[in-house]
Amino acid sequence: MGPFTSTFTYTHSTTLKPPQSTQSEPSATVQPIGEVCYKAALALLHDPSAIINLNPLVTQFEEVDSSSPDIKRLFSALTAAPNAQDRSESTDPQWKFFRITDAKPLLRGWYTTTFSYHISYLIVDGGCDTAVAAPGGVSIEGSWRVCKDGGSGQDKDDELTLEEKATVTCPSIVAPFIKGTLSSSHGEMHDRFVEKWRARAAL
Repeated sequence: MGPFTSTFTYTHSTTLKPPQSTQSEPSATVQPIGEVCYKAALALLHDPSAIINLNPLVTQFEEVDSSSPDIKRLFSALTAAPNAQDRSESTDPQWKFFRITDAKPLLRGWYTTTFSYHISYLIVDGGCDTAVAAPGGVSIEGSWRVCKDGGSGQDKDDELTLEEKATVTCPSIVAPFIKGTLSSSHGEMHDRFVEKWRARAAL
């Protein structure tokens, strides 16, 4: 990494708290509400189109073939990543690749810039892994996980936690811009995730 390149980590977590059950007695035919909520959250993380559409900046996207030169460049970086072994043991060893176009308002909305980039998506136990190759030497290695017990390892009324982690490598001059964009857009993604999750779990 050169002197004009920055690497930073972005994290965001959101509590997914199921409502109190209205059942007076447990039923052998009805799944515990915590399990229903976990499966709904996991199903959402395993749906690439749903996750991409959560991003308020996305204006369009399309799945692309892995034979594309851009994808080959992205995939070569992924297989050399430190967590490549973890990926090979995933529930679905096949990456899916997408070309995404974002529209980012600037100057308090007076100007909007659009840019396209490629993202890879992999289903893993507990969530998904993503990797982004964007213009200007920007790359992002990300993971989304839904954790039971509030992520604490202790029973807390079936509470779940949505955890997102990303490692960003980019030119130092654009690092503040990328940090701000991630914070705002991915914060909204988490809010939208909660809405979709509640709908899927019929809460």
